[in-house]
Amino acid sequence: GCFYYDLQQQRTVQNNKKEVRKLKRLWSAFACLVLALSLCIFEVIYATSASDELYGIVSQARREFDCGSGDIKKTVKSIDKAKKAWEEREAIMNMFLYHDNVDRIGVELECAKSLAKCGNEEADARLLEVLDKLATIKKSEQPVVENIF
Repeated sequence: GCFYYDLQQQRTVQNNKKEVRKLKRLWSAFACLVLALSLCIFEVIYATSASDELYGIVSQARREFDCGSGDIKKTVKSIDKAKKAWEEREAIMNMFLYHDNVDRIGVELECAKSLAKCGNEEADARLLEVLDKLATIKKSEQPVVENIF
């Protein structure tokens, strides 16, 4: 009887160890899921807030340029402010977004600045291009069905 009891106890201990391993795997999978969801939420919030912030600054620069008041310095200052805001967020945005879109915004801002200094009307087109890219980024990062599939 004692031998049977020891054998049964060993099987119970082995089964308990297997269950503990299964639970550890389950908790590990759950932790990975939570981490992935957290990163996705962070990315959506970060990309949206960065796009909104820059959209406002570029829109202001565009209004200043469109006024035709001849205050080119004010327009260039707004574009510099937009470029600085973008450069502060560009590294993190590059982690989550297509590099082409992110890099293009910086290039367009620099081009708009150069054109605005000369009073060239093409600066407005460059600013519009930046606004379009920002709207595209914001739209592409929203958690809607067409972006998921």
